[in-house]
Amino acid sequence: MGDKLYSIEIKKCSCNKAIFDYPCQTVDDKLLHNRRIFFVGDSDDFSELINKLNANASIVKSASEATDIIILPNVKRAEKSSIEGYYQELAYYHDACCEYLTPACDNVHNMIVLLPPHSTEYSTHYSQMADYATSCYIDGLSKHGARIGKFVYGIELAEDMDYKSLYDIILYLLSSNSNHMICDIIKLDR
Repeated sequence: MGDKLYSIEIKKCSCNKAIFDYPCQTVDDKLLHNRRIFFVGDSDDFSELINKLNANASIVKSASEATDIIILPNVKRAEKSSIEGYYQELAYYHDACCEYLTPACDNVHNMIVLLPPHSTEYSTHYSQMADYATSCYIDGLSKHGARIGKFVYGIELAEDMDYKSLYDIILYLLSSNSNHMICDIIKLDR
């Protein structure tokens, strides 16, 4: 990973914040061997991540077979530079989460929602709206997930996030038993 170090800020539903540095600990890849991961969305831009996870976990084609669900960003970066594009993206997340956070997916323990970066290329007004809406939306997902005994994570990707770092963070989240697991959003900053 070289000299890359990401600060991970976890905003809990209670509005308390826990901050730790990535990499926070060493996690054995073997902990993924019994995980069955289902991906939602266009996987073209995430083939490196999926291939790396597939080397240690099973990638399944049905949510009913999965132990974990990862929702990939839906709207391409060029298409998301407007308010309409942002709400289109929120509608996508809403529909996906409503479909997969259900009793029909009883085997699912974790849902990870990957959010594109929102704060760098837009106007101040837009980025504030996006950050606020994203936090509120993930807060709603967390409460819904907690109510049915599932864990929901929102990961806002850094602009220069590499797949090795993202893989390590997902590995940590899926293998962790600490009490920070139900959270609003995990914001990755350089």
